[in-house]
Amino acid sequence: MPGRISIGTSGFSYDDWVGPFYPMGLKKHRWFDYYLQEFDALEVNASYYAWLSAKAVSSLVERAPRGFRFAVKLNKEVTHQKSDVDEGLRATIEQNRPFAEAGCLASQLAQFPNGFRPTDENWSRVEAIVEALDPLTLEFRHDHWQAPDSMARLANLGVSLCSVDQPRIEGLLEFDDTVIGPLAYARFHGRNAAMWYEHEKAWQRYDYLYSEAEVRELTASVRKMSEKAKETLVFFNNHYGAQAVTNARQMSEQLGRPIRERQPKLF
Repeated sequence: MPGRISIGTSGFSYDDWVGPFYPMGLKKHRWFDYYLQEFDALEVNASYYAWLSAKAVSSLVERAPRGFRFAVKLNKEVTHQKSDVDEGLRATIEQNRPFAEAGCLASQLAQFPNGFRPTDENWSRVEAIVEALDPLTLEFRHDHWQAPDSMARLANLGVSLCSVDQPRIEGLLEFDDTVIGPLAYARFHGRNAAMWYEHEKAWQRYDYLYSEAEVRELTASVRKMSEKAKETLVFFNNHYGAQAVTNARQMSEQLGRPIRERQPKLF
C-alpha cells in the first residue's frame, strides 16, 4: 500500500511571492500561516544560510498543525565548507531538537555542492554526517554518485537518498526514482540549463516553470516512489515568482488531492 505523500516548497519567505501567492498587504509575519492553508510540508531552507534561532524554530513548530511535516536543510558549514564538521553537527542537533521533540521532523537534508564527488575525503564527511544525524536524507548533484559502486555504498549507510530533478547538463546526475532508505524524498529544482551556472543572481538558476506534461511525468515517479516507502516528501525549489507553488498545486491535483480553500485575508 502506498505511503503518505507530503507536498510543499523549498522555503516560503520570498518577497516575489507577494501577488502570485501571498495577498497584497498580508504582513510578512503571517506568511507561514497563509502557507499552512495549502501545504502539509515545508522544506526549511533558511537554515542553510544561517543558523535558526530558538525563537524562529519554536514559532514554526507551534504554528504548524498536527501532522505537518518539516524537512530542515543543513547549514552550509556542514555540507559546503572545508572545515571540521563536528561543531556544525552539534549545532544542527541542538537547532533541530524542537522539531524532533514535537514529532514533526520528517528529515534533515544534507545537500552537497555540484562539484562534490565521491572521493575518500568526501566519503568521510558523508559518513560523519550519517553517524551524527537521524533522520537524514542525502542530496548529491554530481553524477559520479550514481555509479553502481557508489549507489551500493550509499544503500549500506541506511539513510535516505534524495531524487533530484535539475537541468540535463553534463556532470549533473539525472533524476532517479529509486528509493534508498526508509524515506522517499524528491526535490524539483527546475530545468533552466542556461542559467544554472551563468547567472548574476542566485534566484535566476531556479527561474523555471514545469509544464503540465513535465509535472505529470514527475507525478508518475512520485507515485512509484510512494509504493516503496512509508512516507514520501516532495518539494519544489523553482521558487522565483512562486512558480514552485504553481507546480506543487498541479502535482497535488494530479495526485487527486483536494486544493484547500484559501482565505483572501488573514488576520
